[in-house]
Amino acid sequence: MILLVDAGNTRIKWMMLNADGIAPGGACPTAEAAGLRRDWVAVAATRAVVACVAGESTRADLAGLLAELGVEVHWVRAAPSAHGLVNPYQPPEALGADRYAAMVGAFRRFGRDCVVVGVGTAMTADMLSADGAFLGGCIVPGPDLMRESLSRGTARVGRGEGERQDFPLDTGAAVTTGIVLALLGVAGGMRERLGRARGARVDGTDLPLPASPASGGGVTLQDSARAGGVFSLPAGMEGWGGEGNALPAVVLTGGARACLAPLLEGAVFEVDDLVLEGLAWIARDLGFAA
Repeated sequence: MILLVDAGNTRIKWMMLNADGIAPGGACPTAEAAGLRRDWVAVAATRAVVACVAGESTRADLAGLLAELGVEVHWVRAAPSAHGLVNPYQPPEALGADRYAAMVGAFRRFGRDCVVVGVGTAMTADMLSADGAFLGGCIVPGPDLMRESLSRGTARVGRGEGERQDFPLDTGAAVTTGIVLALLGVAGGMRERLGRARGARVDGTDLPLPASPASGGGVTLQDSARAGGVFSLPAGMEGWGGEGNALPAVVLTGGARACLAPLLEGAVFEVDDLVLEGLAWIARDLGFAA
């Protein structure tokens, strides 16, 4: 059994990878990482693949717990070229492990031009070509951080709890609507940039694009019809957002994504646990046997 762990700033989520695919696991607040011991004893994993963007204390807690359980750990670190992705981030390893794993998952699941949008404590929007080239991305505060910033930095706005409205006429609605539109603008802006840049030179240099990974074999990921290979799109739709739509797709993930999902037009794919799915592909590529 392989343990897959996504340790974020707010929550730690985990699943299991066995011979049949990904099996459900659980989640807990990041501050309560020590409480995972009981669940992980029952899993009896031999190896773990971990994406950790939480602080060093959380990483130390996880390392100690997994060592105590006799689990061999692979800490995911972004590489310049691995798992089908070309990563020109500077330096490559500075790309967050969660962003990296999410892009691996999106590339293996869809194999098309897309913007991978993760909405949580922070929101990230990363441009990914159909050939596996990471073309850049943005990081902005997530909905709760934006709301907390307004509350701390203003005298009368407060947390501004309210509903999103087309024509906000109270403070709560104004705050909520502003937050949603700001996040929507980031996602839409990156989508438009990718649409314009696809197939063009990036910053004056051509990115080397790897061939798509060969299909066949490997793990079967839940919610995926490809069973071990890259999804094959209908003729004429490769690399684009959908028939009649020139915009690349948006792959949306993260616990706070609900505020954006209904407002994004065109091809939008919601994936509950994209980081964990990417970790499963990384485990497969490393030759870890479940």
